Amino acid sequence: MLNNYYIFTKSLQNTAKEIINSFKSYQIVILCGDAGSGKTSLCKFMVSQKMFCTVAGRVRYALGYPTGFLSDNDSSSNNEISNTNDSELLILDFSYGLPKELNVSDIIFNNIHVQSQQDKVLVLLRTQDITINFDFDYKLVSMPLLQNTEMFSIATSFSKKLGIKLSKEELKQVSNLSQGSVLKLSIILNVFCDNSFEKTFEFIRNVQGAKIDARTWATLALLVGSRAEEAGYLSYAKELYLFVYQSLCQNDIGEIRDIKSSLLIALANIFANESRYAEALNYYDFALSEEKNIKKIATIYTRMSEIYEKLGQFSYAEMLLKKSLSLISNTSSHDHSTIRLHILNLINLGAIYRKTKRLTEALDIYSKCLSLAKNNTSALLLIYNNLATIYALQENYQQALFYYNKAIQIIPQAEEIPNEYLTKSDFLELKKSVTEGFEYISEKANN
Repeated sequence: MLNNYYIFTKSLQNTAKEIINSFKSYQIVILCGDAGSGKTSLCKFMVSQKMFCTVAGRVRYALGYPTGFLSDNDSSSNNEISNTNDSELLILDFSYGLPKELNVSDIIFNNIHVQSQQDKVLVLLRTQDITINFDFDYKLVSMPLLQNTEMFSIATSFSKKLGIKLSKEELKQVSNLSQGSVLKLSIILNVFCDNSFEKTFEFIRNVQGAKIDARTWATLALLVGSRAEEAGYLSYAKELYLFVYQSLCQNDIGEIRDIKSSLLIALANIFANESRYAEALNYYDFALSEEKNIKKIATIYTRMSEIYEKLGQFSYAEMLLKKSLSLISNTSSHDHSTIRLHILNLINLGAIYRKTKRLTEALDIYSKCLSLAKNNTSALLLIYNNLATIYALQENYQQALFYYNKAIQIIPQAEEIPNEYLTKSDFLELKKSVTEGFEYISEKANN
């Protein structure tokens, strides 16, 4: 369905022009790029749009192997383009299973028998994996690095084309991949939109290795695992995260430490939600050893502090929250997720101060929260309730009523939007607490 579906951005248009113009001076053009960078997709698109008409009268698209040349078993082979030009363009796609050193000269001239100087050869290579030996002049063209905004647009387009509903967060994950990987991932996602998780996990196990690059494979596991969690298939999600993480470790793929960390965090989150705190803390520690991103490290500290607070180990919880706050204050990022984490840390720190009878410090913290939260209804509801609770503990019933009343007023609005700080059950518990607190303090104030 998506063989010829490709987002042809400005930078990719320029790459296509560079390939075609290079054939004016060179018989051999090398298109190089990382795994999943879109080399194959770009060439298929150029063939489908007959962009190679200016290069050759006939195009053969084939798959190259280190042992020889395969021309008949590839579904894209023997694409004919009619033109008065008698020359032929051979597109050789060397994707997987290559040796560390590749003598392209032998493969091109001994296996394909290029004889005419008019014939052209386009070779697709993953240059970071192998040493390339050439005995002839060639032009090297590199796949462009697309901007995050371009990739986000591409990911959105692919998901719409396939009828797949991805959340904004999922789209952000996908847009960190290359265009070729997004295409593969979108096709794979389409295979299991029926939520058949057992079949899905089996598919993910089988698709690793030569069929898909490591980053795409791990991103796929995270997307499917999160959907499994939402559907209540927690054991499947844990099994999937652990299997993919262990496979990445066995293959010693160091350049994707960020996604290995994400798999560990996902595992830890499930254990934390199951109240299996020792296991959760263990996986958070592993994630810290893999992670280099400051905001993600700060998030891990926050999650660990929440566990220590539940265990009643308030000093550890406070120390970790202050570490997280320190990291956030040293970042230049002021996006929504960073502000949300900052507010959450302050709310949690205020709760620790309240539980350790440091009420004045708690009030100071929540006052800072108010200036940060502004129009964030979910955060304001928590802050108002916490302020009311502290004033009630200080027997300042008028101030407690004031904040309980503010909390009650925004509950209807908070019910209509997704809550960033509470689960559905926690929100219902908070709503009940606010209502009961208001009634109790009203009686106290009138006596």
